[in-house]
Amino acid sequence: MNFKTELDIYKFIMNIETYILESRSVPFTNKVMVDKDEICDYLDRLRSRLPKEIEECQRIIEKKQFEEENEQNNNDSSVDIKPISEQKIVDLDDFQILNATKLYQDKQKECEELLKLAEQQAQEIIAGAYEYADKIVAKYQSQLERQILEVNEGRSQIANIKLKLKKA
Repeated sequence: MNFKTELDIYKFIMNIETYILESRSVPFTNKVMVDKDEICDYLDRLRSRLPKEIEECQRIIEKKQFEEENEQNNNDSSVDIKPISEQKIVDLDDFQILNATKLYQDKQKECEELLKLAEQQAQEIIAGAYEYADKIVAKYQSQLERQILEVNEGRSQIANIKLKLKKA
């Protein structure tokens, strides 16, 4: 799975969310049990995809810079073409590293925000599921209490009949 669009990233995060939501819940808590290896695999796949996107962005930036430099050289006919000094290469590399780092940090921040949102939504869904389950259990408890009252009433009637038969 490659992230060709932002939607692919969202779909992948939704897959993680679905896995968490479908995991077995720990009774009487708001926690679920997940396979550690499975979650780590999801995170590794996510992590392995992001640098590729960053590298692609970096190549686009380098290509654009190269095109701008060529355009500037072609437009400025009075400038002699000279070999690039090593200092300029180092400066360019530093600039590219800074751009890549900034882009990586931005993407990392975006992923953290998406993860927080996904976790928040997962918590809301889990809370709603527990609330729904509690309503169902309360309904069955109420029905059982009524049935117990009916059983006790029936036993009381049987006891009264037995008492009358003994007196007779």
